[in-house]
Amino acid sequence: MTRHPLFLSAALSAVFALTGCPSGGSATSETPSETPSETPTQTPDEPAEPAEPFDQSKLEGPWKHAEVGDFAVYKETFQSAKVMRYEVAKIDGPTVTISFVELKDGKPVGDPDTLDVDMAEADGKYQKPEEYDSLTEPPSTKEHTLESGKTLTVTVIKRKGAGSEIETWVADDEVLPFHNNSVVRSTRDGSLNLDLIDYGK
Repeated sequence: MTRHPLFLSAALSAVFALTGCPSGGSATSETPSETPSETPTQTPDEPAEPAEPFDQSKLEGPWKHAEVGDFAVYKETFQSAKVMRYEVAKIDGPTVTISFVELKDGKPVGDPDTLDVDMAEADGKYQKPEEYDSLTEPPSTKEHTLESGKTLTVTVIKRKGAGSEIETWVADDEVLPFHNNSVVRSTRDGSLNLDLIDYGK
C-alpha cells in the first residue's frame, strides 16, 4: 500500500524563520562604568495556554461526519474515464487516512493507495455554497437519484470562471469531501467531469 500525505494549499507555502541582526551598536565591548549598574529584574514568560484537544464534532464542514468505513464511488472523466472508490481507512486525532482504488467491473484494480488529510486545516478552508466566488445565481436545492438508486438532496452551485461555466452539486451533510468538497456531480461547459455513483458507510 502506497502512502501519499495530502498537502493542502496552505501547507505548500514554505515557512521561513527570519533572524534579525541587532540594530545599532558595534561588535566591540563598551568600557564598563565605575558604578556597577543594577541588573534589571526579569519577569518569567507567562506559560502558554495548552492547545485545546482536537474535537471532530466542532468542525464546521462535512469532515465532522466522518467515520471509519465511510465511502464514495465516482465516475471520473476529468483526466481519463475511470471509476474510483474512496474510503475512510483510519481517523487519528485531526488526521483522516483515505484509501482510494480504481474499480473495473466493480472490483479493485491492484492495491489501494492512501493519503492523509488534516481535517482541522481543511475545515479552515470550508466554504458554504453561498460563499463560493463568481456565483452566477444563488445556490438552489433539488433531489437527485444516484445510479445506485440512493436519493439525496443536493445544493446546485453555478459559477463562471476563466471563461467557463461551472456547475457543482454538493451534499455537505451526506457525502464526505473526498474531492475537497462534498461533490455529487461536477460539469464544466456542460461536460461531466465527476459523477457520484454510490456512497455510504
